[in-house]
Amino acid sequence: MPYAASDLEALVSAHSREVHGLLMAITRNQAIAEELAQEVFLVALRKQMRPGPGMRLWLRDVARKLALNELRRRRPEALDFSGAEPAGGASEAGPR
Repeated sequence: MPYAASDLEALVSAHSREVHGLLMAITRNQAIAEELAQEVFLVALRKQMRPGPGMRLWLRDVARKLALNELRRRRPEALDFSGAEPAGGASEAGPR
């Protein structure tokens, strides 16, 4: 059975605020969060997901994965911890 427009509208209406809020918390960028929120619901449309148990968690998981992938794509150097200082900002020589 094809996905009806009313199904998608109901899904977006029920979950868009939470999905967008999560994406804003992760990306801290309004434009990116809006773009990714649309992508989350397009994924649901492509997979013909129907509202039901677990839908909220599934959408949050998709949103989180898309956001992290987007951050990696846009700022790969920000995720490279190979040259990071030890926790607490202490130097390798330790306290004096």
